[in-house]
Amino acid sequence: TMTVSIDHSQQQQLRYTAYLVRLWQDTAQGPWRASAQSVQSGQIIRFGSLAELFAFLETASTGAAQANTRPTAEDAD
Repeated sequence: TMTVSIDHSQQQQLRYTAYLVRLWQDTAQGPWRASAQSVQSGQIIRFGSLAELFAFLETASTGAAQANTRPTAEDAD
C-alpha cells in the first residue's frame, strides 16, 4: 500500500469578509445613501451614494481592504 502525503501549506487560503449593508433615501426623490458595517470589527462606513458603496466593495473584494481568512474543509482534517 502506498501512502501519499499532501502538503496543505501550499493551498491558497479562501478570503472572507462580511458586511451588513443598509440602504435608504432621506426623501422620496433623494439619492440613495448607504452604510456598510463590518461583521468582524463592527466598524460602520457611510456612503453618500451607491457608487461610493460599490467602489468600496470592489476595493475590498480585490484585497486592498483588510480581509479575514476562513478555514477550508481540508483545514478540519
